[in-house]
Amino acid sequence: GIELTDASKKEITEQANSLGRKDVEEYIKDSDLRKLKHNSLLPKELARMSSGTVPTGQYLVQLQKVADITQPTKFQDDFDGGKWRLLALDLAIGDQKFKGIEFDSVKTLAVNLPPGTKLLLYSTSK
Repeated sequence: GIELTDASKKEITEQANSLGRKDVEEYIKDSDLRKLKHNSLLPKELARMSSGTVPTGQYLVQLQKVADITQPTKFQDDFDGGKWRLLALDLAIGDQKFKGIEFDSVKTLAVNLPPGTKLLLYSTSK
C-alpha cells in the first residue's frame, strides 16, 4: 500500500544497496514511513472518518506504540500475556496517524514490539 513519489525514488536510488526488488523492500522496511516521501493509498483523514470502509487492498503502516488496554494504565505498556487481552495500536503512514484495535488475537503482535515495526494490513470487501 504505498506509492513512491519522485523524491522517495531519488532517496532510495541514492541510499539503497541496489535497485533490486528485495533491496528496495528492505530499504523501505528499515525507513521511517513518516519521513519517507511517498503517497499512502489509505484515504486521507482516516482518523477522522466517522464511518465507512477502507478500500480493498494492502496497506503498509508503521507501528508507533502498542498497549494492552485490558490492563490498568500503569501496566498497559509492560504487561504481555494473559488469556484475555485487547491491544490498541498507534499507527502512522506518511503524515497520517491513526489508531487500530486487535480484533482477533495475532500471536506476532505484542506490547514489546519496538516503534518502527512495519505491519501489512489487509482490507477486504467482507
